[in-house]
Amino acid sequence: MIYFQDITLRTDEQVYEPAEDSYLLALNQRIKKDDSVLDLGTGCGIQGITAAKQAADVLATDINRRALKLAEKNAKRNNIKNIRFRLSDMFTNITEKYDVILFNPPYLPVKEKSMIGRSWSGGLNGCELINHFIQTAPAHLNPGGSMQFIVSSLNDWADIKTQLTEQGLDYKMLAEKKIAFERLHLLSCFKQ
Repeated sequence: MIYFQDITLRTDEQVYEPAEDSYLLALNQRIKKDDSVLDLGTGCGIQGITAAKQAADVLATDINRRALKLAEKNAKRNNIKNIRFRLSDMFTNITEKYDVILFNPPYLPVKEKSMIGRSWSGGLNGCELINHFIQTAPAHLNPGGSMQFIVSSLNDWADIKTQLTEQGLDYKMLAEKKIAFERLHLLSCFKQ
């Protein structure tokens, strides 16, 4: 069991357990009362549940069915009613547009195929899913919307900046945190 602010979350060995990256995003989300929010890769639901306490509505998605069931139970446990859940591999099952898209991507520079391994494996350079996200997320943003996501000092920052520029996105750093072997950055990106 994890206690985060006024939220209680059960965990599961086959679902990414919230860590420093999760808390950095959850503590620094920029969400307004009327916002519609997409929580991409919800895991146990920490981002979606945190967002739902502020937003009008939240769609929480994950590729892991077990994660979705856990997140749904955690939402009920915390009496969150303005959140829905959907199975989706990135944007494959998402057609709607949102005011805010939250993503704590798998960013470690490793290649793993197990379901739990996929929750931290960002490919050989760590940017595989980050780059895919940057290329596909803008099509799911409402005008004036933002993409808020985590990147690590382990990632190829030059590659990420190139992807942002190619998609016509501006960005600002919302927060950062130094941990044992890396520095985590929370970016907010928006269309120019």
